[in-house]
Amino acid sequence: KRLHGDLAFFAGVLGLPWPVLLPAREDRITVARLAALERIAGGTAAAVVTDFEAAAAPVCGADLLRRAALTVRRGEELEQALLADLLAEMGYRRVQVVAEVGETTVHSGQIDVFPAAGEHPVRLEFAAGTLAALRAFDVDTQRSFRELAGVELLPVREPQDGPTIFQTLPGHLVIADGDLGPDA
Repeated sequence: KRLHGDLAFFAGVLGLPWPVLLPAREDRITVARLAALERIAGGTAAAVVTDFEAAAAPVCGADLLRRAALTVRRGEELEQALLADLLAEMGYRRVQVVAEVGETTVHSGQIDVFPAAGEHPVRLEFAAGTLAALRAFDVDTQRSFRELAGVELLPVREPQDGPTIFQTLPGHLVIADGDLGPDA
């Protein structure tokens, strides 16, 4: 992170695009990683700063993740059982109480889900085959605190195969901390 900050300073002084800090892959997609993948896909990444593990791991394009996403909006026709099945296919884990990203719970007429790359979990309420209400809620109190018009539900995990950052950005500056090995 320090190297990224130093490069960002010099890029700002020289009027160059800021470098992208690519976080390591985790069990679930994170807001920071998604933002980095979007900058890389958008062609605004003059330099990418990462660690060796992230540099050697497959990189999924943000556009692929967005195409695999499901956007739901209040007032849409949507069956609760269908959404529950889709969330399972997207890697969401069923639990009793939603507390972490990638978790979901299904109750009569309601689905709670903590969207991948989301800041807060969301409560979806169904009535007569329609998404009747959509609200963000607090993990600790489980109380709703904001009405939402819609929410984007990304897959929880990136695909396990694909090109590395070196293959994705040939000819770009990729800075990785650690031994890159013979294939780099």
